[in-house]
Amino acid sequence: MTWRSLSYYPFPRTWSHPIPRVVSCVKTAMTECLPSSTSRHEEQLMHLAKLIVAISLAAPVLSSAPALANVVVYTANYPPTSAASEINGSLGGNTSRSLVAAGLMGAKFFGDVNVHGMEPVVLQHCAGRSHPNSTWPEQCDFKGLVEALGEVFDQNWLNIAYGQNEQHRAIQALVSGLKYYHSPAIVPLYGHVDHWGTVYQIEMNGNELSKLNFFDSGPGDQSDAAGDSYFDGIRTASGQTWRKMYYQVLGGVGPFDPFRNKFLISYDPPKHVMDEGKGLPRPTFIPVPLPGILEPGKKMDVHIAEERVWDAIFLAGIDDDPITWAALEKGMAGPAWEVHGRTPSGDAWDYFLVPILAYDGAISAMVQLSAADGAVEQIHAPSRLLPFAGLSEHEARARATATLMADEMLEGGRLTWDPQLHDAHCNSPLVPYYHFEVTSTLGEPRGGLFVALDDGIVRGIKVQLSRMP
Repeated sequence: MTWRSLSYYPFPRTWSHPIPRVVSCVKTAMTECLPSSTSRHEEQLMHLAKLIVAISLAAPVLSSAPALANVVVYTANYPPTSAASEINGSLGGNTSRSLVAAGLMGAKFFGDVNVHGMEPVVLQHCAGRSHPNSTWPEQCDFKGLVEALGEVFDQNWLNIAYGQNEQHRAIQALVSGLKYYHSPAIVPLYGHVDHWGTVYQIEMNGNELSKLNFFDSGPGDQSDAAGDSYFDGIRTASGQTWRKMYYQVLGGVGPFDPFRNKFLISYDPPKHVMDEGKGLPRPTFIPVPLPGILEPGKKMDVHIAEERVWDAIFLAGIDDDPITWAALEKGMAGPAWEVHGRTPSGDAWDYFLVPILAYDGAISAMVQLSAADGAVEQIHAPSRLLPFAGLSEHEARARATATLMADEMLEGGRLTWDPQLHDAHCNSPLVPYYHFEVTSTLGEPRGGLFVALDDGIVRGIKVQLSRMP
C-alpha cells in the first residue's frame, strides 16, 4: 500500500476529548467533522465513518475510564519547549557523559540556568566529589554528580538510593519531586551505569502515576557498554511501562560500590528540605497503565490497533502535550504489528506497534499499545523523521534465507523483542525483530538470525539467549 502525505488526523487539535464531538457530528452532518484544512477524499470519509462507529460502540467502555477531571499534570519549572531542548553527552558507553548530560538537563529544567558548554566543568567537579576509588566510568559517580550540580549551579540536588526491593519508594520520590517542588528527576535507564535520563513531566490520577515524559541523555548515534542504543527525542511511557521496562536497579559497578543494586534518583527540593517529602504528606504513588480502548469480551488484533490508535492517543491525553503531539498530528497511522516480547524480568509481554507515517517509508512517531486492552504503553517521538521498512514475516524470512549455507534451514520467525539480545539497534520494544533459529538439514543447531522490523537488515545473534521468544 502506498501512503499519501495528508495533514489529516481524526479530530482537530482543539477537541480535547473526541467523543462529545463525534456524537454531535452524528446528530448533524458527517462532513462537519472533517478538518477544513484537508480535502474531502473518499478515503478520509470512510476512515472517519469507521472511527465514529468504533467509538460509538466503545462509548460504554470509555465512559468507565478514569475521570479526566482527576488527572493532574506536574511539570518541571522550566520544561523543554521542543525536542531540541534535549541535551546529550559528548560520548556514550563506558563514560559518565550520559550521567552528566542528565544532570545538565535537570539543572536547566529546574532553574533555567545556562548549561551550554558545561559538560567538562561538571565532569571535573563530579570526579573530585565522587567516592574514593570509584568504579564508575571516568570516576564520576552519582554522589559526585549531585554535589557537582550544587557547586556549579548553586542548586540543592539530593542523593537518594533505595534497596532492590524498594522500587515503590524510589517512584514515590520521583513523584514527590515533581508534584511538590516542580523538580525534574535524574535517573539511570535500564539500570545501566552509563545510560541516564531526565524525567520532566508526570501525569497523576489521584495517587496513580499514569504517564511520564523523559529524555535519554546519551548520544543518539551510540550505544552504552551493554549494547543498548541511546535514543533521540522524547519518550512518553505509562507508569506501568516505566516501572517494568526503564526503571531498574543499578548494575555495572564494583561489588562494594555503595550504589550497586540500588534504585537511584535525584531531584532538587527547596534548600531547607533535607529529604524527600519532609513535612509533607507521604501517600503511596502507584504506577498504573493508561486507560484502554477495548470493551470487555473483545480481543485486540492488528486491525483494531491501526483503526483505533487515535482513540488510545486521545484517551491518554497525548494531544495535551504539545511537543509529542507535534510529531503525531500531521501523520497517519500505518499498518499495525503484533509483537510477542519479553520484559527485562523475563515475563511475557505482548503488545501492538503502530507507526505514525509522515510519508511512505518514514515515521514521525511510534506508538506501542497493550495487547490486553489497547492502552498506550509508550510513544517515541524522535527529533527527526526515521526510516521505516515495516517488513512482513514473509519478507524477513526471504532475506534471512538468502544468507544461509546450502545445508542450512530456518525455524521460527515470530516478531519478538527481548532485552537479553542486547543489540545496539533493536534496543527497545519499539524496535522488534523477527527471530529465526538456524539449523542444518540434519537438525544440528547453528546459531540464529534476526531481522529488524524497521530496517530489514539481517543480523546474527551474538549471545545465547537463556529463553526462547
